[in-house]
Amino acid sequence: MATEHAASKRRRARNKEYTFVSVFFVLIFLGLAGYLVYFNAIKRDSFINSPYNTRQDTFADRVVRGNIMSSDGEILAQTNVSDDGTEERSYPYSNIFAHVVGYDTNGKSGLESEANFQLLSSHEFFLTQIRNEFAGAKNVGDTVVSTLNADLQTTAYNSLGDRRGAVVVLQPSTGKILAMVSKPDFDPNTIAANWEQLVMMRQTAAF
Repeated sequence: MATEHAASKRRRARNKEYTFVSVFFVLIFLGLAGYLVYFNAIKRDSFINSPYNTRQDTFADRVVRGNIMSSDGEILAQTNVSDDGTEERSYPYSNIFAHVVGYDTNGKSGLESEANFQLLSSHEFFLTQIRNEFAGAKNVGDTVVSTLNADLQTTAYNSLGDRRGAVVVLQPSTGKILAMVSKPDFDPNTIAANWEQLVMMRQTAAF
């Protein structure tokens, strides 16, 4: 009788160990599943759109960067493709939208950085995408429409004149940014050629 009781106690002890190990691995599995769901469902866009995400560089091999437009239909940034396939990013308004739209050369800033994933994503008709895939051609990236108003931005830029400072125009009911101007400014069309000069000016301004 005592032998059976001792054996029963040993079995219960082993069962507790097995249960503990099983629960431990189940918790690890649930933790990993939660981790994947969190980063794929909640943090997905912020990680994909991070400037440190090198995966975005591969999108440019398949997609022509899309346009950035103002709310009143003006093109603020576009990609010009030459006959030999060379791409050049251009900014029709030059200095006027420099800080808020940003640039796509020597890194990225402004909307060019914030909307990078959208600009390098293409939602063209799927048959067009298939045809381009077989032809070795690129798809056209999506257009990003900002809340900026070209007329207000131009007026604010001209009103600031040669003075240093900033002008921000908001829509009170929604908080939308209608205009955002800052001076000194720069021409994003020539930023590659003037990069070293701009860096030196920024460092001088910081001191």
